[in-house]
Amino acid sequence: QSEVASREQLLVLAKDIIQDNEDKLKNNMNINFQAFDAERPIDPLDKPEFQEKVDISLKDNIKKALENRPDYLAKKRNLENKNITLKFNENQIYPSLDLFATLGLNGIAGDAQTINQFNGSSSRSDFDGDFIATLDNMFDPEYYNFEIGVKLTYPIGNRSAKSKLTSSRLELQQSILDIKKLERTIIVEVRESTRQVQTDSKRVGAAKIARKFAEEKLKAEEKKFSVGMSTSFNVLQFQEDLAEEQRNEINSIIDYKKSSNRLNRVMGLTLEQYNIQL
Repeated sequence: QSEVASREQLLVLAKDIIQDNEDKLKNNMNINFQAFDAERPIDPLDKPEFQEKVDISLKDNIKKALENRPDYLAKKRNLENKNITLKFNENQIYPSLDLFATLGLNGIAGDAQTINQFNGSSSRSDFDGDFIATLDNMFDPEYYNFEIGVKLTYPIGNRSAKSKLTSSRLELQQSILDIKKLERTIIVEVRESTRQVQTDSKRVGAAKIARKFAEEKLKAEEKKFSVGMSTSFNVLQFQEDLAEEQRNEINSIIDYKKSSNRLNRVMGLTLEQYNIQL
C-alpha cells in the first residue's frame, strides 16, 4: 500500500510535467490559449523511433557543411565582392587613355548678313531664314559638327586612389582570415556533432539491450511470485527497474534525434532533410 501511494504521487507529478510541456509546445506553435483548441491535450501520433544512420563519414560531413552552410557561403560571396573592389581600385592608380568621338547637329538661321572678303568683294550669308529654316539646316549633312580624338589622363601622386587600394587589400586579407576562422569553427562543430551522433547511437543500442533484459527479469520474477517463490516487494522492485530502463531507452532515442538534428544544422542540411523549399 505504501508503494502504491508513492506511485500515485509520482503519477500526479508526471501528469503535471506533461501538461507543462504541452503548454510550451503550444506556445512555440503560436496557439491562442484563449481559444477552445488550447485546452485540448496533445497526443503524439507516433513513439520515438530509432533509425540508425548506416554510414557516417566525418570527411563527407565536413565537405557537405562547407558546401551548404549559408554563413560560410555568404563569407565567400563577400570575398568575391572584395576582390572585385580591389581590382577596381587597382585600375584607379593607372593612367587612362580614352578614345572619344562626338557628333553634333547645327541648326543655324537668322537675318542674312553681308560678308566682306579680303579681295574687296562681298557676299550674302547662306544662313538666312526663320525658325523653320533652322530645323531644316539642323538635319542637313552639310552642317554636321563632328570631333574625334584621344585623351590621356595621368594622375600625379593620386594619394586618394592609393589609400583606397591599401584599404581594399587590408579588407580582403581580413575577409580571408574571417573565412578561415569560420571554416575552422565549422569543422570543429561537425566533428563534435558527428561524434555525438555516434555516441548516442551506441547509447540507444545499449539501452535497448538493458530494457530487454529488464523485461525478461520481470517476467521471470512474476512467474516465481505466482508459485510462491518470490515476494511482492521483489516484483515491485523489478517493475521499477523496467520502468527505469524504458525511460533510459526513450531518453537515449530523444538525445540521438537531437544530436542528429544538430548535425544537420551545423552541416546546413536542415531544410533539405525535411524537404523544405523556399
